[in-house]
Amino acid sequence: MHEGNEAAPAKKPRPTKNFAAINGACKMARLTDGSKPKSCPHCGTNSKLRTCPFCHRKK
Repeated sequence: MHEGNEAAPAKKPRPTKNFAAINGACKMARLTDGSKPKSCPHCGTNSKLRTCPFCHRKK
């Protein structure tokens, strides 16, 4: 028997992000007034927007 033929544990697939929708939302969204980019507490996306372009939650 070969010991090196064990199957590796399957990794969880990474969630896909629709960057076309995110970029489209960024063009029309209101920016925060003079603030530095902040990360969303829910998903971690960095942006200067008042609401997260990925999960649409307020920062």
